[in-house]
Amino acid sequence: MLHVVITDSNGPPVLHGASVQHLQKLSSQSWQLEASLQHSGVVSLHVRGRTLSRWQFSVTEDRPPQLSWTGKPGAQNNGWQTRFPWKAEQNYGLRSLEVELSLSPRQHSKLHTQKSLRVPLPLDGTPTHATSQTTLDLSDSPFAGMKVQGTLHARSLSGLEGTSPTVTFTLGARHFTDPLARALVTLRQQIALGSEDMLDGQRDLALLTALPAPRDVQVPLTVINTLFQAHASLPSLEEQLWFLALYVEDRAQNGLVMAASMAEVRAAQQDAQQQITAMGAAHPPTEEQQQELHKRLKRVETALTDHMQLMIQKANQSGIVMPLPNGKNAPWTRLSKHIERDTRHNKTARASARLREMVEMAEQIRQANMGDMQSLAQQMAARAEATAQKAALSDLIKRETQLLNQTQARLAIIHQKIAAMQETNDVGQMSTSDLLRQLGMTGSPSASPSSSSEDAAQLDDVTRQRFAQERQNNHGVQYALRVLDDILAKRGKDVTGKENKSLNKASTDMGTVLQELAQRHDDNAAVAERKVLEDLSQARDEMKKNQSSSQKNHQGRLGFIPPPQPNQGQGQDQGQSDEQEGGSQGSGSLQQGQEDQDQDLDDQSDDGSDDSQGDEDKSEKKNHDPLGRKMPNGPETDAHIPDHDQDRTRAIQRELERRAADRTRPQSELDYLNRLLAPLRQTP
Repeated sequence: MLHVVITDSNGPPVLHGASVQHLQKLSSQSWQLEASLQHSGVVSLHVRGRTLSRWQFSVTEDRPPQLSWTGKPGAQNNGWQTRFPWKAEQNYGLRSLEVELSLSPRQHSKLHTQKSLRVPLPLDGTPTHATSQTTLDLSDSPFAGMKVQGTLHARSLSGLEGTSPTVTFTLGARHFTDPLARALVTLRQQIALGSEDMLDGQRDLALLTALPAPRDVQVPLTVINTLFQAHASLPSLEEQLWFLALYVEDRAQNGLVMAASMAEVRAAQQDAQQQITAMGAAHPPTEEQQQELHKRLKRVETALTDHMQLMIQKANQSGIVMPLPNGKNAPWTRLSKHIERDTRHNKTARASARLREMVEMAEQIRQANMGDMQSLAQQMAARAEATAQKAALSDLIKRETQLLNQTQARLAIIHQKIAAMQETNDVGQMSTSDLLRQLGMTGSPSASPSSSSEDAAQLDDVTRQRFAQERQNNHGVQYALRVLDDILAKRGKDVTGKENKSLNKASTDMGTVLQELAQRHDDNAAVAERKVLEDLSQARDEMKKNQSSSQKNHQGRLGFIPPPQPNQGQGQDQGQSDEQEGGSQGSGSLQQGQEDQDQDLDDQSDDGSDDSQGDEDKSEKKNHDPLGRKMPNGPETDAHIPDHDQDRTRAIQRELERRAADRTRPQSELDYLNRLLAPLRQTP
């Protein structure tokens, strides 16, 4: 709608390009008009032949939804599920989408009544364009296994309706092998479609009830027969016949226990579906309704977990040994949370679809054969190996971090000793290497590689002996970690078929650490240990990528079952405790090591804890530059930050800057000084 007000006009306004709906004179020289814009174009306003204004409008027409089939619908892989490939468009958004199913004219001619069925197709919000291949389990429909005609129906947010061309296809249906189950399904279909009258149905059901059957089948069959004789509601009878047929088939195929477990899953699903439907009809849902839905969904989760455990126990009895999986990380737990969220936002169709997806997992478990079980056992073994490798790599990062902490602790003592020895010296008389050593930085590249900062510190014999013993211990630990790194690289390649190049690089850098420790070069050893930690961090990401790719390539029909996690909690707690002990020495890299381990724990559990907070205060002082200014991403050099007077530190910086400005010095020394002073010159 276009609304225009004109003042200081003696004549009435005239509008071109739009249909005027209302024109009103407000005063002697004021006018008001309203016009509807039906299409895009130019609209101009005129008064007594003079053009007052001109506008270019682009109007998006509110048309009915455009629907089409993007493929041939029908039973998927000759199973009981039916695939619906569709495409829908509407300029302002789709409110709902459903498919109408009706029997073909040839099938209609055999029935007493005309029947049709409308099934909602889930939409993600209110899209303007949507394309999907929705797969539904319509095997409980009376039309299952028959040729049907399907037509898509959609309604837009503005209330317009659209339909698609009609196509003919066969609806998916379950295949029953037990004679009694097949008779019950046939009787149900005939009654639902009206191909058999009620009297004939009562006679057929009475004959089935008279047949010899186990007590757990005979009792419900007798109850249904009694309700039939009492003329109970037809939908209720159809539902009970269907569930009894499923139970009889499960009992014949998998035994009494598995059949009872599957019956509990279906009963829990039906219970939850009734609550979802009630909440969709009374939006917004109340707190009591949400609590009731949560309780019913917990029943579904428990039934699915018990059913999964029965399957694992049955496999163990058949000689396929596998541990019980961790039900807390089961996919139906995640789906249950999504269902509760969807019902809160009045997305009933999506919540129902997720509930059917949960029960579909139980159906896949029910149909699993020995080949599926063997494949699952191999998958679980591979997952257990992947979990063990992640834990080993996490421990490797932790141990390497502790080595770096000990190396930096020795460097701190050495540098403080050197600083104390040179504290009385005039800054202007020091050599460049001495000035850099005052800041804890590595000396000039021209320095002798065989020199050791320990010699320059002139340590006492007790400290020197303690450092020697500590380096010897570090050397042994580093050698063991290198062996573990090589084992991880080999086992990872055996499991995934892909090489972890970062683990190989870490092994090379560990060799450098061994050489530097043997030569008492703690400065170089610390640099190499940092490189090792960087390599291991990259190796963690590479390992996760390789394992994920391998699992996708070998995932079978039961790949949704979570892996076992025996004694996982104790190992995690112990690892966190060890890291807190290692953090007492303080290091900027310690927090990185903690984060590496926590990230691996997050991959195993959604609520993984992060204990790195306890080390933040200890590493706070390490995330500063040599002038005591805080750096956002931690230290970027191998500089040690001595805890001496800040005034002396600034004096050293001024002297270094003076020497960097002296053009008579060698160019190599000037380049080195400028490179080291670059981060110090940044404004905090």
